[in-house]
Amino acid sequence: MKTVSVFGSTGSIGKSTLKVIEKFQDKFKLKFISANKNIEELRKQIEKFKPEYVGVPEESYGEIKNLFPELKIISGGNFLEDSVDIDNVDLILMGVSGFAALKPTIKAFEKGRIVALANKESIVAGGEFVKNYLSQIIPVDSEHSSLFQLLKNIDRDSLKKIYLTASGGPFFEKEITENLKKEDVLNHPVWDMGAKITVDSATMANKSLEIIEAFYLFSLTPEMIDVIIHPQSIVHSLVEFNDGVRFAQMSFPDMRYPISYALFYPERAPEDPTDKVNFDISELKFYKPDFEKFPFLNIAYDSIKNGGSRAIVFNAANEESVFLFLENRIKFTDIFKIVNKIYENESFYKIKSLDDIMSIDKEIRIKVKQLVNKGDF
Repeated sequence: MKTVSVFGSTGSIGKSTLKVIEKFQDKFKLKFISANKNIEELRKQIEKFKPEYVGVPEESYGEIKNLFPELKIISGGNFLEDSVDIDNVDLILMGVSGFAALKPTIKAFEKGRIVALANKESIVAGGEFVKNYLSQIIPVDSEHSSLFQLLKNIDRDSLKKIYLTASGGPFFEKEITENLKKEDVLNHPVWDMGAKITVDSATMANKSLEIIEAFYLFSLTPEMIDVIIHPQSIVHSLVEFNDGVRFAQMSFPDMRYPISYALFYPERAPEDPTDKVNFDISELKFYKPDFEKFPFLNIAYDSIKNGGSRAIVFNAANEESVFLFLENRIKFTDIFKIVNKIYENESFYKIKSLDDIMSIDKEIRIKVKQLVNKGDF
């Protein structure tokens, strides 16, 4: 039986992970779960799965302790990092969203943990450090999980190019206008995801971050990475070899597939982890992305070609802008304007330490808020 810690159990990835664990109860023991804000959902999960440890912010400690006095609770400002120290854990599923996952992820690597990594921001911002621990990473992003499977045990000298597929989000065939409402942006046509990643899909920042993620995870050159729009989201990636042959990985668009693969790795689940019906491959379509409509794709390629702090700047500016949009402080189209202005006017540096990453991230977030307060974008 494999022992698993789920960081961010109340988010979309975390809840999907618990569904897989519930389906295969004889294969997995849930050691630890954590939540940041959704304490009510965490309470339900504790009652149902009965983990040995739970991680929560300091302000939620009393509530959880009163409800579950015998439970081992890890709390405080660094509760995610402290939770990495739990012994006898075979796999950490990192489902915490955003930049907040970087420090606990790096600590997990340093302690020799195997990490099923669903957090792309950790790789984007910490790429120069993360690439030293590739043997400890099982990607959970659907595209990178599929690449991980396709590239396993192949002769890398025969690899010509990889293709990341993108659904195109809600505006692939629609005009992006100034008066778009939040509900329009959050209405993804295919995937059921959290708010932040759904907004990123609408701007294609998500695919842009995945370009950077693939660059580090699979030791590729920028020229070897391509993006294609595939609205059905059945094909999650393709690889092309020097002889012109292409392999594709296909599954129904449900995160339980890559999660299941990560949990069972190096084996596969004994049965389908979902209740999905078979998909029809006869209507699959592919399109080239519009780099003018979705300019973050240009930023992604510039980041991996020129390096330094570029990816950190892009990630921080985008994440902070998305938060402001979700708080109704800016329009959807302002996300593009703010990120582009920050990126175009920033000076970039070589990253020498984790402190450099934290410092740049903090600085960029401040600049984004200053831009918004001044309306200077």
